[in-house]
Amino acid sequence: MARGQILEPGPAAAWLRLGRPLVDTEAASPLAQVASAADLVAGISQWAHPARLGFVNADLTINLRRAPRGDWMLVDALTLAGLMGTGYAVGQLHDRDGPVGQCVSSLLFEARG
Repeated sequence: MARGQILEPGPAAAWLRLGRPLVDTEAASPLAQVASAADLVAGISQWAHPARLGFVNADLTINLRRAPRGDWMLVDALTLAGLMGTGYAVGQLHDRDGPVGQCVSSLLFEARG
């Protein structure tokens, strides 16, 4: 974690990379690395502790301003929830050379307990 905590509510940032190939022994490309990291945006930043509030990410949009480089990607994330069980997580995407783009995931929340 670069900032925040996984199980604590609030914004957070994490450096991520795929630890294994996606296909057989072929190394994951930088594009696969950034897409995989973006898919975790809602899990990095929490609205509430996961024991109290579960969520499903209904979709994921990734916008890149340049091609990512390398295998380590930073997702700087913020999750926001409304009163009707919906919300979204937004993340700024970076590689080691700087900003790459952003991602947004629509979320459906459900209270646990």
